[in-house]
Amino acid sequence: MNALNLNCLYLITVLFISFSQAVSGATFRPNAVNEGTAFFYDFDDWKNTDWVVIDATDQKESYPTSGDIIQFGNSGEWKKNAVNIQFDLVSEGITGLTFTSNSNGSELTIGSSGVVNATTISGNNKVTITVSSGGSLTVTSAVSITNDQSVINNDGTLNFQGGLTFPGGGSKTFNNTGNTYITGDFTMSSTDLNVTAGSFNISGDWIIPDANGNSYNAVEVASGASMTVGGSIDFVNQAIIGDLSSKIQISGTFTAGSGCDDGGSSVCETIEASGGLLPVELISLFGLQTEDGFLMKWSTASEQNSSHFIIEGSDTKNNWKELAEIDGQGNTTVTTDYEFLIQPSEYKYYRLVQYDLDDSYEILGVLNNEISNGTFQIQAFPNEVIQGQPVHILFSNSNGLKSVVIQLFNLNGEILKQESLSIEGNSHHQFMMPVASNNGFYILSVMAGKEKFKQKVLMN
Repeated sequence: MNALNLNCLYLITVLFISFSQAVSGATFRPNAVNEGTAFFYDFDDWKNTDWVVIDATDQKESYPTSGDIIQFGNSGEWKKNAVNIQFDLVSEGITGLTFTSNSNGSELTIGSSGVVNATTISGNNKVTITVSSGGSLTVTSAVSITNDQSVINNDGTLNFQGGLTFPGGGSKTFNNTGNTYITGDFTMSSTDLNVTAGSFNISGDWIIPDANGNSYNAVEVASGASMTVGGSIDFVNQAIIGDLSSKIQISGTFTAGSGCDDGGSSVCETIEASGGLLPVELISLFGLQTEDGFLMKWSTASEQNSSHFIIEGSDTKNNWKELAEIDGQGNTTVTTDYEFLIQPSEYKYYRLVQYDLDDSYEILGVLNNEISNGTFQIQAFPNEVIQGQPVHILFSNSNGLKSVVIQLFNLNGEILKQESLSIEGNSHHQFMMPVASNNGFYILSVMAGKEKFKQKVLMN
């Protein structure tokens, strides 16, 4: 993928890299050269460099040791050296360092023989972080990079053990040809993600929030490379916009653990069409107490390598007992509806677990069987459906018999469909969306006695 011309749309032009853990220790900066990069090829270089002590609090040696703070800067600025580490600091017993930038355009490089363990990376400037092939950088706290034109280049092994965030505030680039491991979520805005080789692995969710600058978001997974999302994909409000065919280029391997939500756009569809694998996309899951037992109903929009579902029960949410097994669809892109009646409904909680063909699994949701004495409620889901498919309407805590009128309006206020029914107690109704209607948004209206409920529904 060619580098995008990422122009900052924000007035804010600072980098803020934040972490949850406070830092302590002495603060140093290298004074190896007046201008340029301070290279550390071995431990002797590290110990014998003319380090400048900025803050002697808790200083243990004349050079940085575990828990200390190192300032790194721009190689073109006077006495603010970029830092390039070419040896194994961890084997020398030095871990938990804090790296903080002290000038705009600061550079931190882990060389081909470098091994570095950092607690934090912080600063208020644009940075470039590079891990060379053979090198390794581990950061144990959450990292958040916001400055315009900040860049991460990983050709080696890069571990973000507290998650990684590229929030709004300017364009960022992540170039990956090595192996990146993000423990937790990866949140990005205004980011060009290029996985041209190696692997990019997220244990949690991949999130693109509703933020300005998302027209600059793009992702490439090149042939031979892979990107894996252990959790779900949550793209809020069409978070990748523009020419999706050029901004989503997947010729390598792309997998996600629990579906894709693109806020009603076609981003998820484009990922799948480009070769992305989204194992099970859950549309809805709900439970309903009936006279015969607890009825669980769920729907999937698509399934990939789906073996089966397990329903489990518990009174404490800890000790779960397997109650039933329902076959999955293997591979399908067709909406599938499931239901199972639990008799007797003896547990307080029920949960749905989905298993893949390789025995990996995901907990899709937990339902509470306790029927409260709360007020009458109306729920409708999903809010995006295909023509001819149902919208599920759930009525809870109806005190006595109620007459219900369900209407579907277009945005001009015209009634396209109407149904009347009676409900009592807890009940469920499927309202079938009409066929041959134009795609777009519609208004679903439910009137039950004095109660009124409206929801916007996107029909494709």
